[in-house]
Amino acid sequence: MKHGNVLMPLVRAVPLAKLAMLGCAALAIMSYVMSYARPDLTGRWQQVMLNTNIFGYNLVPLFLLLLCFGSTQFTGFERVRADPRTELRLNLIWVLIAALLASLVPSLAAIIAWLSASQTPPAFVSASLAPLPLTIGYLFMELTVIGLAAFPPINAGASWGFTAPPFIIMFALANWMFSIAAPRVLDRLFLFMSSVHSSSQLLQERVLPFLILAAILIAANAIAYAHRDYLRQ
Repeated sequence: MKHGNVLMPLVRAVPLAKLAMLGCAALAIMSYVMSYARPDLTGRWQQVMLNTNIFGYNLVPLFLLLLCFGSTQFTGFERVRADPRTELRLNLIWVLIAALLASLVPSLAAIIAWLSASQTPPAFVSASLAPLPLTIGYLFMELTVIGLAAFPPINAGASWGFTAPPFIIMFALANWMFSIAAPRVLDRLFLFMSSVHSSSQLLQERVLPFLILAAILIAANAIAYAHRDYLRQ
C-alpha cells in the first residue's frame, strides 16, 4: 500500500464491500427522494435533509461503512517502513472525506428527485435553495463528530465489527428511545442537525462546539493510538 494514499483502502476493498456501500447509498438516496415527493412537506426541503430519522436509518450506516472499508490499517511490515503516525493521520483525513461524501447524499437525491419527476418535487415548491451549503455543513459537522467518536476503539485495536453496530443501533433508535423520555439527550445526540437563524448563533451554537468536540476527539484518538498494543494483533 502506498503510505500516503488515503483512498487506497477503498480502492482495494473486496467486491462484496463495494456492493454493500453501493446498496446502502442507493437505499439512502431512495429514502430522501421519496421524502422530497411527500405533499405534506411542500417547500420544506431543508427539513427533509435534516430529518433525524432518515439520517439515523440510512446516512449513518452508509458513513460507517465508508469509514470501515476506507480506513487505513498498517501491517507490522508497513509500520517498520513508514512512520506509524501516518496511519492515524490518514484515518483522520478519511473521516473528513467520508463525512463530506455522505453529507452530499441528500443533495444528490434532490437532483435525482428533480430529474425523475414530471414536475418540481413538493419539497422544493416555492422554496429558496440559499441555505443549501449551510445545510450540507450541518450534516458534515454531525457526521464528522460521529466518525471521530467511533475511531478511538479502532485506534486502540478493536475491529469495526464490534465498534460500528452500537453506533448504528443508537442513531437508528434514538428518536424512538429519547424523543419523549429524554428529549435533551436527543438534542445533544443530533446537536448539529437543526438550523439556526443568525450568524452569531451559527458561530456560538454550531461552529464553536464542533471545533471543541473535534479537538477533544482527535486528542482521544491520538492517545488511543499511542497506547495501542500491536503485539496482540
